[in-house]
Amino acid sequence: MIPALEERAAHFAEVALANVTREYPNAPAHLLAGPDELVPPRTLHPVFYGAYDWHSSVHMHWLLLRLLRRGEGVSGVGGLGGAVGAGGADGAVGVGSTDGASGAGSAGGALVGGGALAEGADGGAAVGGSADGGATVGGTTDGGTAVGGAAIGGPAVAWDGAEGWRGAVVRAMDAHLTPDALAVETAYLRAHPSFERPYGWAWLLALTSESTALAESGAFGESSALTESGALTESGALGNGGTSGGESGAHRGSAALGGGAASGAHKESGALDGGCESSALTGSSVTRGESSAPFSVRRSAQQWRAALAPAADAVADLLLAWLPKATYPVRHGTHANSAFALGLVLDSAQRAGQQRLVAPVAEKIRAWYVPDHGAATRWEPSGQDFLSPLLCEADAVRRVLPQDEFAAWLGVFLPELAEADGASFLPPPRVSDAADPQIGHLLGLCLSRAAALRGIAGALPDGDPRTATLTAAAEANLAAALPATTSGDFTTDHWLATFATLALGETVAD
Repeated sequence: MIPALEERAAHFAEVALANVTREYPNAPAHLLAGPDELVPPRTLHPVFYGAYDWHSSVHMHWLLLRLLRRGEGVSGVGGLGGAVGAGGADGAVGVGSTDGASGAGSAGGALVGGGALAEGADGGAAVGGSADGGATVGGTTDGGTAVGGAAIGGPAVAWDGAEGWRGAVVRAMDAHLTPDALAVETAYLRAHPSFERPYGWAWLLALTSESTALAESGAFGESSALTESGALTESGALGNGGTSGGESGAHRGSAALGGGAASGAHKESGALDGGCESSALTGSSVTRGESSAPFSVRRSAQQWRAALAPAADAVADLLLAWLPKATYPVRHGTHANSAFALGLVLDSAQRAGQQRLVAPVAEKIRAWYVPDHGAATRWEPSGQDFLSPLLCEADAVRRVLPQDEFAAWLGVFLPELAEADGASFLPPPRVSDAADPQIGHLLGLCLSRAAALRGIAGALPDGDPRTATLTAAAEANLAAALPATTSGDFTTDHWLATFATLALGETVAD
């Protein structure tokens, strides 16, 4: 793992886990066709209901899978020795500290000291008690409450140590990335063919690609420290039930983070304790009474990949239907930017099982952008950009041209780069109010600039003098925004960690 990312991995995972399980506040992009469609976000989006909006939820899932793949050997220092509480109907979120003694809730969420995650098999969620038997805060989506100190819907999930935060990620992904839930997301995409086009589409392909990379990774070997019962082999703190679904459902049975089968209904194992045989409804963490064989993280990832595949197929079909109609690119610096999305698609398509996208997307990039010339950095930024139109374009073109052709094209497209130095080339913008949802986009602009500048510099021939300028500009923009990545303000915390990960040197194609 990149050292600068390793230092932040635990905290990024903490923030991302809280985001993807938090239903409110929510900015749905659903066009209401009638009053019957006034439903909670997770009714329409049982997977990607959290993190404020659909696309942020998708890329936060991507971030969690990337951290899981990169996380071998990463310590749990940085807040992940505690626990995350999944958002219930009231959006409660609890994040435990490393010693389980205190917790920090996100804005609008419940404060839960040392809280532990318990998500109901019916899709509801509650904030459970601490691993040592702390109190609970109820709040399932169907109006359920905590009983006897434990949340209805599943046992508490707690973790500590290096294996623990990865275990929490696996449990969260097992809860979300199920065939039934993703079938709902896939049907929604097909029924709403312009929804999240193209930004959310691209991130969905990136998530599918990352699930494949994790499924094929050798980082975890054949087993992890998590047992099939969900107990950590050292601490025994993580409880998981619902494994009665047979061999094919070994992980799907844990899809509710501690209880229930993937279909969302409790099986023989019991409705209140999640099937943990030694369990009582208490605030303590719940584990099986007997030991069982360790399972493979890779096997879970293979199940996530299989569950995501139909959604990736839908996105590919939608892209192929849209590209011939897209006469002109969208060039502004927010979600609809064509160059950023198509670059992500090229980075993701093959590993996501969508090789059929590569040629038409590359052709569209060449048709739209190769003729461009004479761009100027004085045109940027716009007041709510989180992407640089100029850099996104260059970063897309470097993916489709041979090195020498790209170097020549860049000179024609952005001639001032030849005379610029790192201090004067695209300096970080002034962010007057980071808590403003639009002005705060400029923090993301710094991070996306850093990632694009690195990509462009890496595509130039060795010894190209422009590389030093691009690299210096990348470092300046990264330094300006990285401290704000996990500020505690949900306005920025719901999305910036993904872009920080890219700015630190990870790429979707890695």
